[in-house]
Amino acid sequence: MKIIDTADGSQTIVNSDNVLYHSKHGALAESLHVFINSGLNYVAASKNKIKVLEFGFGTGLNAFLSYKYSIENGINIYYTGLENQAIPSSIYKELHYANNDTEQAVFTKLHASPWNQNISMSSFLFRKDLISFEAFTPSKKFDLIYYDTFAPSEQAELWEISMLKKCYDSLMPGGVWISYCAKGQVKRNLKFLGFEVQSLPGPTGKREITRAIK
Repeated sequence: MKIIDTADGSQTIVNSDNVLYHSKHGALAESLHVFINSGLNYVAASKNKIKVLEFGFGTGLNAFLSYKYSIENGINIYYTGLENQAIPSSIYKELHYANNDTEQAVFTKLHASPWNQNISMSSFLFRKDLISFEAFTPSKKFDLIYYDTFAPSEQAELWEISMLKKCYDSLMPGGVWISYCAKGQVKRNLKFLGFEVQSLPGPTGKREITRAIK
């Protein structure tokens, strides 16, 4: 793994297979546009307590931005992140998404906190589970799913109907699934499962993203 800069000045990781964790056009801009503005902010318009499930904890950027949203907007967020390959401390300690030392301490805590345990951080209740996505079985229903796995070209099995059905079954009625992916077959799979599928404008470098509502 190595850290590289993206076009907006924020960082991302390249893994041993030369796959990026975030868009080369802007890691921070992508996460804000897709998962926070088009996902969390959309759900927060009608709820002040939100259960979030993320497939792909990864760099921790989406979790960190969700924490900031919780604090800044007075929203209670119960976040569960799934990951099957933890980033080593030598990498996450060199990632700088924070604006100050206080925020950096929060970002570090997200990574350094124990796996498979609930951690209370003011209005942000945080949990990360070290588990394969295929093995995950939800014990509760969620309001919002960040689907931030690697692209279909890299991990096609994670975009098949069986995995997307797991997402559908994990959501409450009216729950939202959000992803950077706008591939036609993925949208057809979502519609097949019963989702209402919306194509939204994408961030820089991407024409569309997908939001699906149960």
